[in-house]
Formats: sequence, C-alpha cells, structure tokens
Amino acid sequence: LLAIRIEEFADLDRFKADVDEYIRYLKATPCQEGVEEILIPGEPEARMTRERRRLGVPIDPGTLGQLTSLSESLGVPIPAIVE
Repeated sequence: LLAIRIEEFADLDRFKADVDEYIRYLKATPCQEGVEEILIPGEPEARMTRERRRLGVPIDPGTLGQLTSLSESLGVPIPAIVE
C-alpha cells in the first residue's frame, strides 16, 4: 500500500484534471480484437457493486440450503428470496 499527498508535489485540481484526461485518452484507444472495452482500475468492481445493489447478491444453492436450514432451526425467518 502506498499513500502519497499529491498536493505536496502538484496542484491537486490540476492533477485530477490530468488523470481525467489520461482516462479519456485510454478509453478512446482502439481495442484489440476480442476486447470490448478498456477498463480502468476499480471500474469492474464499481459496476458489480451497482449491479448487486440493484439485483442483490447471488447465493449458490448449497449455501442457500444451509442458511435456510439454520434459519428454520433457530426460528428466525429469512427474507423472501428472488431466484
């Protein structure tokens, strides 16, 4: 892990503008054959977070069965599950 105080070396607003410009440049680069889109670090995770908030978190059948059995044995209802 590395943390840097950018404002100690450069104007923070200018740095942010430069990073935004670089991202636009990268995203405008033609993709290699078989590649749909150029993604920046954190972008896939941010998309997955939005999707999971909208649709929920998928649970495999085995885990769901264990959770259901546990909730029944404890008498604790679990919310309705959308499959």
